[in-house]
Order: sequence, then C-alpha cells, then structure tokens
Amino acid sequence: MHRSLFRTREGLALALGAIAGMSCSSVPGDADHDQTSEESRRPPKPKPLAPRLDPTTIPKFVDPMPKIFTYHPKLITDSFGNVIRKEYNVNVAKFEEQSLPTGFPKTPLFGYGGDVLVDECQHTEATMHPNDMARDTRCRSRVKFVRTSPGPKFEQTKGIPAVIHLRNQLEGPNFLAVDPTLDWANPNNFPKPTPPFLPFPPGYPQAQTPIPHTTHSHGLEVRPEFDGTPDTWFTANGIKGPEFVSNDIQQPSSNNASAFWFHDHTFEVTRLDSTGSRFYAIPKARSTSRNREWTPCFRPASSRSR
Repeated sequence: MHRSLFRTREGLALALGAIAGMSCSSVPGDADHDQTSEESRRPPKPKPLAPRLDPTTIPKFVDPMPKIFTYHPKLITDSFGNVIRKEYNVNVAKFEEQSLPTGFPKTPLFGYGGDVLVDECQHTEATMHPNDMARDTRCRSRVKFVRTSPGPKFEQTKGIPAVIHLRNQLEGPNFLAVDPTLDWANPNNFPKPTPPFLPFPPGYPQAQTPIPHTTHSHGLEVRPEFDGTPDTWFTANGIKGPEFVSNDIQQPSSNNASAFWFHDHTFEVTRLDSTGSRFYAIPKARSTSRNREWTPCFRPASSRSR
C-alpha cells in the first residue's frame, strides 16, 4: 500500500510539473527571453590572434638601425642666463611602427613621445664626417614631435636637475590580454575572477581598460616617490594608484656620466608593457667634469605582428 501511494504521489508531482512547464512555455516571448539571457551569460568569443611568424623566415639586417632621438627640453635659466633646470613634456600612447623588416605588417606598440631636435642636412654621415657636418652652415635643426620604440632618450648634465611632465594618453583597451587572476594594478577594482575562468585571451573586458602606467628610471638617483614603483601608476582618465604622488617627475641629475634606461613598471603588467609592447627608452647622463657619454642602442627581436 505504501509503495502504491508513493507511486501515486510521484505521478502527481510529475504531472503538475509538466502542466506548469506547459503553462510557462505558452507565455509569448518567454522562450526568446530565456535564450537571450543565456547568450548574454556566455563568455565572449575569443578574438583571432595575430598570425605567428616563423622567425627563421624573417630576413636579418634588411633595414638600417633607427635613430635614437634626444628629447629637446625647455631650459630654465637664472638672472645671469645660467641653466638651472631642464623641463620636458612627454606622453605615452599607442602607435604602430615598422618593427619587422620592410614588407611585413607594422606592429602595434605603446611608446614614449615628445619634442626632439632633428638635424636637417644636405649631407649624411656616409658622405661627411660628423664634426664637419656640425660646422656646415647648410645644416639646420628643428624641433619635431616623435614617438618611437625604443623611445627618445634624455641627455642630462650632472648637477642640473630635470622635471619630466609625464602624461598617460593610452586610450582604449590594452591590445594584450591582462590577467586579473593575479594581484595587479586593477584600476576598476574588478573582483579577482574565480574558476571557471573565461578563455584567455581575450580574458576579461573589465581588466583591459583603462590602461595604467608608471615609469621606473632604472638606476637613476631619484626620490622614492619619483622612482616609478609599481603602485604609483595612473590612467588616462584620472584614476591613480595607492602610492601615486605626482606625474611631474623630479630628477636631480646627480649620477656620474653613464647610460641608464627607463621603462613601464605598473603593478603586474610590466611584462606586457615593457616586453610585449617594448615600452622603454634609454636616458643618458653627461658629466660636466668629463665630457664623456655612452649610449647603447639595442632593440629586441619581434616575431609577432598584427
């Protein structure tokens, strides 16, 4: 008897469930709504990756090494005309550059940009000695804005401080996938994802924009707040990291003559910005006692273009 009663109740429950399902499905538009809701919950389809290039098929030494420009500062003088400070306006932004040999696609990059001094001569170093070129009255110089990778270099004089007005103009999403499952800058305070994770790339849209940035001067003597530590980042739309002080970077120029380099140092995305986007440049310090300078020019190989 108990078994037959159980079967009766089970059959009644199934029947009621079927009726409820029929009544719900008969409401106009509900099926479309459920389908739309389900589609909105699905992770976005991964964007196609840039084509991988076989490094052995990329010819070497095709194009000449690009010139490393030198930033042109505004000179601040005292009442006697002595230079007491150099000021620079530098911004960081997206751009494309012919990193691979001519004939290959350009590569999207992040880069430093600012005013540089460009020589316009009728002769080149191949036909005239640089010292003679400097004395040639047909050589003229003009100030021009450039953005390159590696970026332009600073040429500083020991004992003359510099102020670099650094601005972030990295608009739109990062074109490399940010991994928010790690501790990182996280300008949107996006909660750290938990399993199951979205396909990576493209990853999470909340982590792709805005793009934080801070510049670390590798080896220069500067105060801690201007050393570009990972949490001093700032974004193009005004969000700032917990240790941000100012993006008007003060440098005392107290090092002896040597070569240093600076690069993006944002918390946990340095590997993307400095390596993947080759977001770095080489400053140069010149000593007043020994008018000696050394500037290594190098560029890492790239085997991927977009």
